[in-house]
This record gives sequence, structure tokens and C-alpha cells, in this order.
Amino acid sequence: MNSRIEQIVIGIIVLLVGVFIVMGGNLSFDLGGITLIAIGVGFMLMYRTKRKSWALVLGAYLAYLGVTASMGHVLPRISFSGRIGDFLGDNLLLITTGLVCMALFYDKNKRGLLIPGVIILGLCTNSFVRDVINIHYSWLTLLIYAGCFHIMYRLGNYFLGSWPKLVAIVFFILAVIRLVM
Repeated sequence: MNSRIEQIVIGIIVLLVGVFIVMGGNLSFDLGGITLIAIGVGFMLMYRTKRKSWALVLGAYLAYLGVTASMGHVLPRISFSGRIGDFLGDNLLLITTGLVCMALFYDKNKRGLLIPGVIILGLCTNSFVRDVINIHYSWLTLLIYAGCFHIMYRLGNYFLGSWPKLVAIVFFILAVIRLVM
């Protein structure tokens, strides 16, 4: 084994085989979904070694398709449904897209991916707060967006300038006004 990542992947495979044996074969997996996940992980490992952006994007979306294909077959049998399962089912594509944008921003210094990555992850955070934690306050939504634009300012102030900071301040002031009123 050449790298630590290969050891981790083999460990995860051994762990999954162990879980399957412990469960006594009561879990039924969608072979197509598992295959898509494995191919996606393979492309993401290829991205780690070759540093090709297309491998990361293709691997993330194949893994996403594999997880969503397997969700219907695996989750009901191990009773992992409810708020978190619904959240993941509804927002997994957005989470994947946001994380891919942020990974390419950090790794390849693609400046144009910072804004959509932060905004998409902010939308997912807002959805998580509303759906899973079940908090429906408009001031909290405005505060989440203020945090997103502040993060955008902190990560990209050298090429974006100060406009994200001004937008964050406006969202923060609106959140305070909503909280007080």
C-alpha cells in the first residue's frame, strides 16, 4: 500500500464487510448503487493522485447517484429515516455541489467557484436548521446568510474586495431588526 488513503479505503471496505456479516445478511443492498459509489470513490482517488478536476466532479456525482440509489433499499431496513434522512434525500445534490465547488476553489484556486460554493452550502445550512432542528425564525435565516457572506469575504477578500463584508453587515442588521421586532 502506497498511501494512507489506500489504507483508509481498504479499512472502510473491511468494516462494511464486517457490518454485513454481523447483521447476518439481513441488509439488502442495491448492487447498482454500491457499484456507482465504488466507481465514484475510484474517480475521487484518481483526483487525489492526478489532480484532474473532472475526476473530482465525476466521482462526487457518481457517489451521489450511488448513495441516492441505495438510500431507498438500505435506509428503511435499518430504520434511519425521519428528519435527517429526509434532509439528506432532499439536499444531498446541493451539498455535493457546494463541497465540490469549495474543494476546487481551495485546490485549483478557481476564484469563480467561491461564491456559488459558499451560497449553496449556506442554503443547505438554512435548510438543515429549518427541517432537522425545526427552527423557523426569519432572523436566523438572515443571520445564516450574513455568516455566508462573511465567510466569502474572509476567504476571497484579496480578489473580491469588500462587497461581501458590506452585504454581510446588511444581513446582520436585518437579522437584528427582525429579532427585536
